[in-house]
Amino acid sequence: MIECPPNVGAITLNGLILSDYYVIPTTPDILSKIGISLITNRIDDFKKKRKDCKIKLAGIVFTKVDRRTSLHASTKYELRDRSYPLHNFVFQHELPQRISIAEAPVDNRPHITSRTTRNKGDWNDTQRFIRNITQELINKTP
Repeated sequence: MIECPPNVGAITLNGLILSDYYVIPTTPDILSKIGISLITNRIDDFKKKRKDCKIKLAGIVFTKVDRRTSLHASTKYELRDRSYPLHNFVFQHELPQRISIAEAPVDNRPHITSRTTRNKGDWNDTQRFIRNITQELINKTP
């Protein structure tokens, strides 16, 4: 797995050439919804120029989901609706807004080994969310 910056610059384009699949993590809001098509179009254009790039979209995963807002609920509904062209790529599992993830960089360690995050009340639930998303990714890619 290669994590790339949230843009389609040189580092990300190199990552695309080296990878078989890509995942778009997105906050379920209006601007991010627009950004999904911009990203997929840019990657499709890149693939046309670089015939050696065979990367495919594995899916779209919602992150930083605030289950209290109607905006997030309605955006998730729209992206999962059959009328949305990429609806079959939207993951069923999602990652809600979690304090343990936001604070993981405090001690410069990954979430799973961070002493700061292990002390948060949402740590176990967050691990479950991450495992579910990971399993769904594995199921979507051969």
